[in-house]
Amino acid sequence: VGIGGDTEGGLKPKRLEMDGRTPEGIYRIFRFYSLDADKKSESYTELDRLNGYYLTAKLGYGLIGKPGKDAGKNVFGPRFYGIDYPAASDVAIYLEALEKGQIPADKKANFAKIGSGIAIHGTNDEASVGKTFGSGCIRLRNEEIVKLDPFMSPGMPVVIFP
Repeated sequence: VGIGGDTEGGLKPKRLEMDGRTPEGIYRIFRFYSLDADKKSESYTELDRLNGYYLTAKLGYGLIGKPGKDAGKNVFGPRFYGIDYPAASDVAIYLEALEKGQIPADKKANFAKIGSGIAIHGTNDEASVGKTFGSGCIRLRNEEIVKLDPFMSPGMPVVIFP
């Protein structure tokens, strides 16, 4: 398993959405979606909906090793375990960086947000496993994430450290 981080100079804390960094700390599984669930269940319909989005390289979702090539659809694979990021410690890191002027802003002085939606999930791009990618999620090969089913449950702690 690899986590997203700054490849130049070592890992750095996740500060904002789309920085490619995986948050470090103790979290909990709060969402579980599966393509093997009943097709009428929320678990199935939500992951099917998420996998239906077409993600573009222009927005930071390109295929690894293929510059400019869109990740496309089915980027989350057959499982999606959402974690409860941001935690209070993540908010503190963000606010400190904001205070120090380390959070970028657009031309209208709208600062980048802390982000949310971090998950452990499958992928449609095996080359991306263990590599820095857009949001900072943890990606596993599809056959590996399915094997986690017996060990995952809502509220289960997830400890993320390099």
